[in-house]
Amino acid sequence: PEYNHAIGFAPLMDYNSQLLPQHHYDNGQCITVVVGSIPSSDPSGRLILLPKGSAQDSNISSSKRAKKKSDYKVGSLVEAEIIDIKPLEVILKFGVNLHGRIHITEVLEEDCSEHPFSKLKIGQKVHARIVAQAEHSAKTGRNLKWELSIKPSLLKDLEESTASEAELNHSINDIIRAYVVKVDAEWVWLTVSRKVMAHLFILDSSVEPSELKEFQQRYSVGQAVKGRIIGVNREKRLLRLKAFDNQCMLENIDDTQKTVSSIAEHTKEGDVIGGRIQRILPGVGGLVIQIGPHLHGRVHYTEIVDLWVPEPLSGIHEGQFVKCKVLAVSRQAEGSVRVDLSLRSRKLDDSTTCAPRFEKINDLCPGTEVKGYVKNVNPKGCFIMLSRMVEARIILSNLSDEYVENPQKDFSVGMLVQGRVLSAEPLSGKVEVSLRKSTGSKSQKLDDVSYSDLHVGDIVDGQVKRVESYGLFVTIKSSELVCYCPFESASVYQ
Repeated sequence: PEYNHAIGFAPLMDYNSQLLPQHHYDNGQCITVVVGSIPSSDPSGRLILLPKGSAQDSNISSSKRAKKKSDYKVGSLVEAEIIDIKPLEVILKFGVNLHGRIHITEVLEEDCSEHPFSKLKIGQKVHARIVAQAEHSAKTGRNLKWELSIKPSLLKDLEESTASEAELNHSINDIIRAYVVKVDAEWVWLTVSRKVMAHLFILDSSVEPSELKEFQQRYSVGQAVKGRIIGVNREKRLLRLKAFDNQCMLENIDDTQKTVSSIAEHTKEGDVIGGRIQRILPGVGGLVIQIGPHLHGRVHYTEIVDLWVPEPLSGIHEGQFVKCKVLAVSRQAEGSVRVDLSLRSRKLDDSTTCAPRFEKINDLCPGTEVKGYVKNVNPKGCFIMLSRMVEARIILSNLSDEYVENPQKDFSVGMLVQGRVLSAEPLSGKVEVSLRKSTGSKSQKLDDVSYSDLHVGDIVDGQVKRVESYGLFVTIKSSELVCYCPFESASVYQ
């Protein structure tokens, strides 16, 4: 009444107070206001009023916020309230309308195994240390002013928290924990810290084919992954990891293997690793196995299955995940790296019951029973593979007890054969094998007839080995000798 029942307009916010907490009013509520503007003589003029609290805030808001903001700096310890929990970060508010975040790597120490956010909840108040100023968020438009940490070590140590951000000081073979950011078809992308990322290739995630097939299903955003560093890109601040297992222990890498393994992406002899069949080579060429993003190995035809079977490639297809063992890693003359692998499951387990593969000629002696796959055939005989390291020759006369007219027809490439060693010469690298069952090596037969035992006029028994238009070829009984008998000299022909 003392103001003649004048009506004024009071805005709830203005430019300076728009970010301050809003007051709520009800119809009929009695409030105290401050005159902000007197209406002019214009009938449309308004009496502008400001609620007293807003007016006071408006007058001091700029200086107050400036003062509050200047109170905080990197290293300051603040009390903050959690307002949101995301898979990789926690959003907090503190001070006067200040916001910050706690990165997933800024909660627990390195040796803790629990999930970083397992004990946090929205509305919870925590003490945090400011560790850095955050960049403007392009996604939300919110200026996340501060980076916070609640690591116990940082809450206690002011000097550590105020130090400048550490450089990328990770090294090859370090064991670290990282958290999944994204999963695609071939890679898992992880965060190691606020500024350092890592990635994990599909074939480095496991050695088990069943797990490799479920690669994308095995990882989710925020999941912790423990791994060994096998690559460091300091310019991009990016690490490459291999999923941690017993083979990741540093002591398993000896000095003789470090030079070659650095070339072959830290693959070394004796490792059991995961792979993917990229190509099945024709004939007895074996397999090409992908074992890294840009690294491949070869599986010899004799190293595909444990047992000597007629069809070792049965059930094998390109794109198939496999578990393999590294047999050798070597550098070729042109500078490339050769990795020899084995898919034999018993060899993976170092089983002593593996079907033997003779990888040294010194392990062979006359009379040794061997098996092998035919590598190539010609009119004079064939060569067979006893292992990835040893091949043997079989001459035409030793292919069978029977006459072999067409070796290429009777002995196809890849055919499994079984025979007996006739001779093995380590110096020359030559191995002779016979597939004949009726005769062995000459040194094993005491009653063999040698060439020197024969004289003109001797009558000997023999077996017709081959018939030609011009005569016969006869194998002399109890010997390896073959004689020629023209038809005009033959008294008997059957």
